[in-house]
Amino acid sequence: MADSGAKPQSIGVPGPTVDPEVETLNFHLYCRDFVMLNPPDWEASISYPEPQSNSRPGSPQSSRPVSPDPGGPVRRADAPPPVFLMGCCKMPSGRDRLVSLNLNKCLGWDDDRKVFTSEYDAHGIARGHCWDCGYKEYFSLTSIFSIGCKCSTNTRDRTRWEVKEFTQPGVIVYDESTGHMGCHGYFGSLLGPWTDD
Repeated sequence: MADSGAKPQSIGVPGPTVDPEVETLNFHLYCRDFVMLNPPDWEASISYPEPQSNSRPGSPQSSRPVSPDPGGPVRRADAPPPVFLMGCCKMPSGRDRLVSLNLNKCLGWDDDRKVFTSEYDAHGIARGHCWDCGYKEYFSLTSIFSIGCKCSTNTRDRTRWEVKEFTQPGVIVYDESTGHMGCHGYFGSLLGPWTDD
């Protein structure tokens, strides 16, 4: 049999599209009673000193470990303490259970625009010098919500701050197969005992 040289073309079938607002609506349908667990009196600016980029090889500064700059990657030892979103979510068994999600895994920070972004493992709350965060679902069974934090307008002075909000739907989601809340493919932990309500 002669080879005609023409190879069959594979037709790319697009995967199912997920409506971000439906994802958030589903999250609010299966999870409720949200609270934020903020680290006590943690100051982001202390954990992220400026890197020592002007040290010469062989100088005492060159042997010191360099802390990450605000835009660079964060090593585990340098990671800021987690800020948890906690809620009571429906398990596959039908019972409710307390679930937590580390928001360091969900939010990033755009330093130029001074806004939260949707980024995996980007520590946006710390990078924005933010604290005292809260979660608000505006209406029952809706996709409208807000994660709001106080964010310093001056990294050295926490007395000057403004509230920054993250409202992008579809980032924080609910997995019906496990009962966990998650973001960017990362899913949180189960906490506490089963509840009977």
